[in-house]
Amino acid sequence: MSGALLRPARRWPRPRMVAVVALAVLVVVLALFAIGASRQSREQNRVTAADQGSDLYYARQLQEPQKTVLNRNRMPLEPYLVSLVVERGATRARVHEVGKQVGFAVALVSLVILAAWMWRRSGPVPAVTAVAVVALTVYQFKAPYLQPDLLYYGLFTVAFFGLAEVLRRPRPMVGACAGFAVGLAQLAKSGALVLLALFVLVAVVTVLWRLRRDRAFAARLAGSTAAVLLLFVCVVAPYATNSKNTYGSYAYNVNTTYYAWYDSWDEVVAGTLSHGDFEGPADLPADQIPSPSRYARTHSVGDVLARFRQGADTTRQVVFDSYGYAAFCAVLVAIALLLALLQPRRVLRWARTELPALCFGAMTFVAYTLISFWWVPISDGNRFVLCLFLPLVIVSVEAIRRLGRPIVIPIGPRAVDAATLSFVALTAGVLVFGTWAAFGPAGEIFGGT
Repeated sequence: MSGALLRPARRWPRPRMVAVVALAVLVVVLALFAIGASRQSREQNRVTAADQGSDLYYARQLQEPQKTVLNRNRMPLEPYLVSLVVERGATRARVHEVGKQVGFAVALVSLVILAAWMWRRSGPVPAVTAVAVVALTVYQFKAPYLQPDLLYYGLFTVAFFGLAEVLRRPRPMVGACAGFAVGLAQLAKSGALVLLALFVLVAVVTVLWRLRRDRAFAARLAGSTAAVLLLFVCVVAPYATNSKNTYGSYAYNVNTTYYAWYDSWDEVVAGTLSHGDFEGPADLPADQIPSPSRYARTHSVGDVLARFRQGADTTRQVVFDSYGYAAFCAVLVAIALLLALLQPRRVLRWARTELPALCFGAMTFVAYTLISFWWVPISDGNRFVLCLFLPLVIVSVEAIRRLGRPIVIPIGPRAVDAATLSFVALTAGVLVFGTWAAFGPAGEIFGGT
């Protein structure tokens, strides 16, 4: 590439002016988010909508004496938060209303934390772009629901980047915080064990690989991995112990234990669901209990591939017919890839230095995408694949920031780097979309799936 395009960008406009404008735009984004979420709450979210009834019942039961954690179709964290703030003996309608408020508060706190973290890490312009995409294309639709989804997405994202940081610069305190986040994510929605398993796999391989070259790094990573596992166990131990005592397994969950190994929801209803799986192991003959081994015996490789293909087709249709986030994610990824193609040597140098974290991230995206495809015959919708939404937005924004800063684009007598230009254009587009959505589709499209 020419030297003109890769020379350091001139500092225009001034950083203080950028910060002030970014803060003003951030306030507008949060205001639009609040308007859209309020309309979604009033016009779309009813007590019986989606599966909120189960969480509502869970929250009410947790207020009763001697009640701790109940059936293993729902995880306890989000109902527990609702049970803390709703008055005891409240009606279903009241618990539902409080649950919506808790969902909104979780979303708002998540957005503020995201803004503060990215502002400090990447600067005001990337921070505003990331928050705008998250708040206006997904969160304004999904915030006012008595569902654990947004709580899980936030905790999953903290866990993902915490574990990646352990692989990059291992420190026991970071490992402890990451393990704590993984544990909370698991208590919000039973889906974080795969993330933890992938991290442990990469960490073990990295320790063995670095033992020959850098024993000190290998020792730090081993210690940090131990801290991750220790804090994770401490967080989930009470729940896991209760599961063992009540259901006979530390990891008992009807979705992963039974439902994932059926081919349709009708099979679930006719199978373990109607034979007491909420109260304990399903009351069925051993040869009728679904499991990975039974699925492998009764299905061919072609059946498995067909299930993944069906899941991919359905997920693609659901994502692109959804709230609008798919288009903006596609643009973010396309810009990041274009900038990477323009600077292949720089990308390769960075990849070599960050190889363990890069492998962990790639494996996480592949694994959770495949899990989402697999789950489609049981229940489709946005909520499963959206656990990758926040990590995808953050990684894409950070890639654009790093790769776009050295590329200077002349604009009249001035010049601006490609990253800033991309962020400004994206933010403007999201603001237009978000304004239209807040006063239109946010009150018309159901966000509880």
